[in-house]
Amino acid sequence: MLRVREIHSDTVRTVSVVESAKTWRGRTPVRCQVMCIIEPVAIIVRDLDGQRGFDVNAEPIDADRLARLLASPCGVAKR
Repeated sequence: MLRVREIHSDTVRTVSVVESAKTWRGRTPVRCQVMCIIEPVAIIVRDLDGQRGFDVNAEPIDADRLARLLASPCGVAKR
C-alpha cells in the first residue's frame, strides 16, 4: 500500500512524502503480532511553480512517472 503524508506546509510551499507500507501478520494459539515496514518512495513539492516529484536519491521524477506511481494498483491512502 502507498500513502501520501504531508510533512511541511507554509504559505509558499507544501512538501509531501509518498511512503510504501508493507505489513505482515503472524498468529499462534497464544498471541498475534503485526509487523510493518514503512519506506519513503518519493517526495512531492507543490509551490508557485507547480508540482515536482523527486525519488529518494533527490533525482527528479517526471510528471508521467509520478502519476503512474500514485495510480499504482497498490492504492494510495492520504493521511
